[in-house]
Amino acid sequence: MLGNSLEGYKAYEQLAIHLEHKAREPRQALGIVRDALAQLRRANQLGMIGPAAYRRSKTQFEHRLGRLERKAGHTLLEAFDA
Repeated sequence: MLGNSLEGYKAYEQLAIHLEHKAREPRQALGIVRDALAQLRRANQLGMIGPAAYRRSKTQFEHRLGRLERKAGHTLLEAFDA
C-alpha cells in the first residue's frame, strides 16, 4: 500500500510502468494497478480525494489496466505455446 495521496497514486503508476516496461513483468504491474484502483475507490468513498482528481486517476488506471490485462493474457498464451 503506497498511500491515499496524489504522490501515492503517482508512485503506484510509476511502479506499474517500471514493472511493465523495464522489468517485463506485466502480471506484477497488473496487481499494482488493481491495488491502486482499490485504494482510489476507498479514498473516494471516504471523501479523501476530490471528484476531478478521482475521475482523472481512475481513467488513467483503468486504461493501464486494460492494456496490462491484454498484455498479461498474451504473455500467458506465449508460455503455453513454448
